[in-house]
Formats: sequence, structure tokens, C-alpha cells
Amino acid sequence: MINLLSPSPPPIPLAPDGETNSFYHLMNLLALLTNPDRHRKHLGEIFEARMAWQDAKSEAQKALKELDVARTEHDAQIKAERDEHDRSIAEARAKFDNQCGRDMSEVRLKLENATMLEAQAKADATAAATLRADLEARLEKIKQAAA
Repeated sequence: MINLLSPSPPPIPLAPDGETNSFYHLMNLLALLTNPDRHRKHLGEIFEARMAWQDAKSEAQKALKELDVARTEHDAQIKAERDEHDRSIAEARAKFDNQCGRDMSEVRLKLENATMLEAQAKADATAAATLRADLEARLEKIKQAAA
């Protein structure tokens, strides 16, 4: 049994949602009438909690906006760095391709010269072999004539 004269009556449980319970409402009214200071204090605590929640919500929303701005700046910075990196890779690749082209042209020219020199050396070797054979034949004739 609830003592209506006690300084702090026990809290009355809430009625289930959607159910109208006149006894529940009557008990809440009696509790309010018997100890208005306690309910005023409780309402003050609820109001303070609501204000603290609202402040925390505002701060969280502000922090989210700051994070969005920072994320946008970070994404822009990453994109700029990526673009710069891609540009430097393209530039290095172009330089490399040009150098490879020059080197390959030089290699082809040297190969052409080497092929030409090899053909000339073969022709000279053939001519030298012919001249040597002729010289040896003449020497043989000179030796025979001298003997």
C-alpha cells in the first residue's frame, strides 16, 4: 500500500502504451499532489538532460560538418596528388620512350654499319686470299726460275 503522507513515495510504473488506465492516472496525480517538489526536481533533471542532449547533438552535427569539409579537402588533395603523380609518370614514360627510340635508332645504325663492315671484311678477305694465292704462285715461279 502506498503511504500518501510519506515524503518520497515510490515511483509508479508506467501504463502500457495505448492502454487507458484511470487508476494509473489517478495514482500519478496523487503522487504529484503529495510531493510536487520531487516532481519539479525530476522535471528539472529531465529538462537539463534534454538540453545536454541537444547541445551534444549540435556539437555532433558541427563535428560531422567539419569532417565533411575535411574529407572534401582531403579528397581534393588526394586527387591533386594523384593527377601530379600520373602526370609525372606520363612525363617519365615519354622521356623513356624517346630515349629508347634514340637508343634503338643508334643500335640499328650500328647494326647497319657492322653488317656493311662485315660484308666489306669478307670481300677484303676474299681479295686478300686471291692476292695471297697469286703472290704464292709468283714466289713459286721465282723460286723455280732461280733454281
